[in-house]
Amino acid sequence: MLYKNKHIKSIYSFAFTFLITGMVLFFIGGTLIIYGLIRTNQVMDQKMAYDQVLELEGNHAVHVAYFEFTEVPVKVGQDGDEGFYLLTDGKKYVIAGMKKSQYEKVLGEFMKTASYTLYGSTNYIPDKDIRKEIAENLSIELGQDINVDNMDQVVGDVQIRYTEMTYRAILKENFSPNMIVGGILAVVGAIMFMGNFSEIINFRKVQSISGISAKDIDKSACKEGAIWYPNIRVYVTPDMLVGLISDVGHMHFGQVALRYNEIVRIYGYNEKSKDSNEIVKNINYKIIVEAIDGNRYELCDEGNMSYKKEYVIGEMNSMFAECQKKSPSIIYGPENTSCRTYTFPLLVYANLDGSGYKEYRGRMAYDIIPQEYMDDYIEDFETSNLAYYYSTCQAIVNMTMEFTEEGEIEIQVYYFEDMEEIMDEDMEGFLLGQLMDGWGEGKSFGDFIISVEKNTI
Repeated sequence: MLYKNKHIKSIYSFAFTFLITGMVLFFIGGTLIIYGLIRTNQVMDQKMAYDQVLELEGNHAVHVAYFEFTEVPVKVGQDGDEGFYLLTDGKKYVIAGMKKSQYEKVLGEFMKTASYTLYGSTNYIPDKDIRKEIAENLSIELGQDINVDNMDQVVGDVQIRYTEMTYRAILKENFSPNMIVGGILAVVGAIMFMGNFSEIINFRKVQSISGISAKDIDKSACKEGAIWYPNIRVYVTPDMLVGLISDVGHMHFGQVALRYNEIVRIYGYNEKSKDSNEIVKNINYKIIVEAIDGNRYELCDEGNMSYKKEYVIGEMNSMFAECQKKSPSIIYGPENTSCRTYTFPLLVYANLDGSGYKEYRGRMAYDIIPQEYMDDYIEDFETSNLAYYYSTCQAIVNMTMEFTEEGEIEIQVYYFEDMEEIMDEDMEGFLLGQLMDGWGEGKSFGDFIISVEKNTI
């Protein structure tokens, strides 16, 4: 089916684009590999004398050539572990590239009969410094004025690089770039194709109690009044609550659609992936819907939390509020939760008379802060997803804040009852650190800076 809703279409189109890209990369990679294999066969079947190579039109490289020499090879250059040797049959001259072990083998065979036919792949010597070194040594050996410009007229424009006459050796010598680049492109293309093919197929699958289809979701999402939450990929439509899951990294795709009278509870939490560690945080934000059929439906499984963590809670809260408007019986939070309460003395720095900032503590601090600043502070705290930074974040469901008239900030931490054992005992220290620096944001409001102190009681 063709989606009409722009947000659903964008997710689907993204996967489709990567699917096509994967196909193209796989085709290019496969073509390079096949070309290399075919050309290797052709090259092996077309062995020719070095003179015949020079008579060919066009590129003289990537051919299998042979040359029979009758005098001891003379070294005229070096490039890394490869030496360049002057070969001659008494009439013509050729440059051959050989490693030390290859040269010793060739020389041993030559000494037996005073002649040897060298086989190898032809290629150019592009390095100017190497060519200059060879030209200077050729001038000395041959007694001629030879330079990089006229050297090709004496020894030909390509060297014979010693190569074993096996399929594997010819392939490696002449077409290894095809195999390497082609292999990389083919593997990347295959991964992209398979991953996105799976996403396209599975993304259309819908989890629903009442038989809602992908077509029904698309139609409902296009209705007036439908609200899209991009960071959690959830739609609140006039008819249903829809979650769009597209997590290529964990191969998790699909759509969840529930009518509002089918929903019992909604809650969210952070979940560490198995590969998450202290250096690299790999944390997903999950939204769970408990329905009237007794099942739990995963409405959101959103990764990339390093840059979304500050938005998911706000969207989650807004989404829940919209759902409650449509069905006031929907409950926020899981059924079995426990709560811990932490209090911290309030500390405020305020510039009330323009003479500079002064410290105010406790009840006095509470009295001078405008209510709107308290409300903003609470909202920032409750939507900042501080649990993301907590060592056992998967245990925490929610955190709330309140300013008390006694001049304290009270934090309530709600967590899964069955995860009591993994709740870190240093939650108080964690909260204190976050509150003292404004959880990395620096909580200043006009002439007021709101902070807390360590509880000494």
